[in-house]
Amino acid sequence: MASRWLSTTDVAAALGTGEVTAEVERATDASQAQVERWRPELFPAATFPTRPDQIPPDVYLGALRYATLLHDSGNTPEGFAGFDQAGGILIPDSSKMTEIYRLIGARRPKVG
Repeated sequence: MASRWLSTTDVAAALGTGEVTAEVERATDASQAQVERWRPELFPAATFPTRPDQIPPDVYLGALRYATLLHDSGNTPEGFAGFDQAGGILIPDSSKMTEIYRLIGARRPKVG
């Protein structure tokens, strides 16, 4: 990754822990990389952003929310953030991803 424009400190704060762990760093890097793939026009090689204030605020918020979703999904036994830990039915929360797509300005994936 060229440089980190999504702050690990912001991700840790959004998670409510304030602690930058290896898991927070991985979720931050994965979110940033995905946003760069979704919105390549925002990240030209010659002027690649290196600070949070160089990213549109809605895109930054979407990346931040995506990082927290990735972090949370990685910390459940089954790897799904919406899984009922008591053994209930898996109901993925697509509303969170819909909001993330909207903030980032990415097209939602379609099947068929």
